[in-house]
Amino acid sequence: MFAVILGGGLFGKRMIELFMEKGWKVSVIERDPVLAEKIVDEYGISVIQGDGTDPYILEQAGIEKADVFIASTSKEDANTLAAIIAKEYNVPKIIVRISKSSYVKFLEKIDIDYVIVPEEIAANYVFDHVFHPDIKRVVELTDDSNLVILKITKDINVIGKKLSEVRGDEFKSIALVKKDGRILIDK
Repeated sequence: MFAVILGGGLFGKRMIELFMEKGWKVSVIERDPVLAEKIVDEYGISVIQGDGTDPYILEQAGIEKADVFIASTSKEDANTLAAIIAKEYNVPKIIVRISKSSYVKFLEKIDIDYVIVPEEIAANYVFDHVFHPDIKRVVELTDDSNLVILKITKDINVIGKKLSEVRGDEFKSIALVKKDGRILIDK
């Protein structure tokens, strides 16, 4: 599997690490020559130094064979334009980082697969941990449902058991919840 990542800042570097941990081949486009060289030194991967909104630079990075394109710079205009160009190369999955949530609906209208606003994600994460400390993770399954994973305390004896072996009154750590609050599965 092959990912092209536009931007080698903190967000982009974390994406590099995560994809490499999964065994993916990664190519990065970075405008800053000093940062580009640091990424090469740190990760030993291909880094194209240049403007990620230039189709030629995208081609040098291997956009035509990418399984995923992630536009992760702090510049939403560059991220958006690069994503539109990536669509022209039929990249199967395109992810765009933006900082203004008001842009999300417009990017979704042009069929960008995932539009993320890291500041909102971080704020929601902090809020959830303050007001719901037992929630370990929330995984978005569809537009209207989440999988909620709760912390298991030491007094709950479920370690090593299958869900079918656990009585409902002793274990409440998995729930499938619609975003409107309706509980679909509560095990």
